Amino acid sequence: MSLELTPDGTEAYRILRWAQEDPAGRAADAQRQVNGLARPLLGDPAQAQALAEVQDAGTMLSRLAAPNL
Repeated sequence: MSLELTPDGTEAYRILRWAQEDPAGRAADAQRQVNGLARPLLGDPAQAQALAEVQDAGTMLSRLAAPNL
């Protein structure tokens, strides 16, 4: 398993860090941005690692957006 993130994974985690600075104000926008990163990766086996990284960031954003669930 590679410890180096793909460019899409790096961008997704950058967005996550940005959202963590102001969860209430940024989580929804961050989720839209990460969803936009994921769309072109869907269904492309060559992009499996990138998609997994983007999905991980998206999962963390979902938890950030709804901390009381």
